[in-house]
Amino acid sequence: MKKFYLVLLLPSYLLAGVLSIGPEAYYVERTRASGTYQSGVLYGGQIAYNRLKKWGLYVGLDGYGASGILNGHNIKGKTLRSTLTDWQVEGRIGFTFPYVTLFSGYGYLEEQINFLEPSPTTFHYRDTIEYIVMGFLSRFNIRSHFSMGLNAKAKWMTEGKSHISNDPRGGPVTLLMNNEWQYRIDLPFNYAFEKYFEASFSPFYEFRHYGAHESYPYVFVDTEYQIWGTQINIAYCF
Repeated sequence: MKKFYLVLLLPSYLLAGVLSIGPEAYYVERTRASGTYQSGVLYGGQIAYNRLKKWGLYVGLDGYGASGILNGHNIKGKTLRSTLTDWQVEGRIGFTFPYVTLFSGYGYLEEQINFLEPSPTTFHYRDTIEYIVMGFLSRFNIRSHFSMGLNAKAKWMTEGKSHISNDPRGGPVTLLMNNEWQYRIDLPFNYAFEKYFEASFSPFYEFRHYGAHESYPYVFVDTEYQIWGTQINIAYCF
C-alpha cells in the first residue's frame, strides 16, 4: 500500500516546477579547417520544463528548433549559400541547493545544411550528435520582482555522425566525427509579474566543436561553431 501511495505522488512531485515557452534568435559563425567560412542568423523557438525546489530533486527537459540562411565562402573564395536547420532535445537530473542547481544528463542535436545556388556544391549534410551534459543553474533575487542568474553547461560528444547526400558523383555516405567538448553560458534576467507567471530575457553564448576524423571516401573536416543569441520566455510556475 505504501509503494502504491508513492507511485500516485510521483507525477505531482515531478509536475511541480516551471514550464516556459518562447522565441529565440541567434547569430552563427561556422568555420571549417578546409577554409570554409559562413555566417548568418537563425530564428526559432524553444520549450522547457524545470523542477526547481530548494533542497530537492531537480528534473529538466527542453527542446528547441531554429532555421536560417548562412552566407560565406570556401578556401578558393567561391560564394557559399546554404540553409541551416538546428534542433535539439535534452534531459537532465540533479539536485537544487539554495541559489544553485547541479545537474548531469543526456542530449541529442541535429543540424541540416543544404547548399543553394550560387554555391559550387550541391551537397546536403545531416549532422547528428549525441552527448553527455553537466553543469549548473543559479538564480539570485535583485528586487522583489526581479532576479537574474548564471547558467553554464559542458557537453561531451559520445557519438557524432555526418550524413552526406545529393552527391552527383555517388550515393549517400556517413562519416564519423571525433568527439570534442561543447560549451554554453546563459545569463537570464527574470521579472515576476503575477503569482504564477514571469517573463525572462536570456542572452547566451555557445561553442560547438566537431573533431576531424579519417573516413572513406571522405575525411570529416574539423568544424567549429560560434553562436551568440537570446531567448525571450513566458513561464508558468506551478
